[in-house]
Amino acid sequence: MKIRRLGALMLIASLLTPSVRAWADYDKKESEANEKTESREHQQMEEREALEHYQKKAAKFGKDSAQAKKAWKRVVAEYKEHGDTPPAPDATASPSK
Repeated sequence: MKIRRLGALMLIASLLTPSVRAWADYDKKESEANEKTESREHQQMEEREALEHYQKKAAKFGKDSAQAKKAWKRVVAEYKEHGDTPPAPDATASPSK
C-alpha cells in the first residue's frame, strides 16, 4: 500500500515539475516597464553582478565550461536589456578582486 502511494506521489511530482520550473523562470525576467524606471546606477549594479557571477564561474570551472557559458549569456542579456554593448568575454575573464 505504501509503495503505491509513493509511486503516485512520484508520478504527480514528475508531472508538476516542468510547470513549476516554468513558473519560477517567469518571475526572473523583469517587465519592460520596471526596466525603464530603474536608475542607471541600478542597471550598472545588475551588469556588475552578472559579470562577477561569470568571473566566479570562469575561475572555478574554466571559461569554456557550461556553467561559465550560461553565466556569460546572463551577462549579455543584462547588457542588452539596458541597451548597452557587452564587453568581450576575454576582457572580463580575470576576477577583479
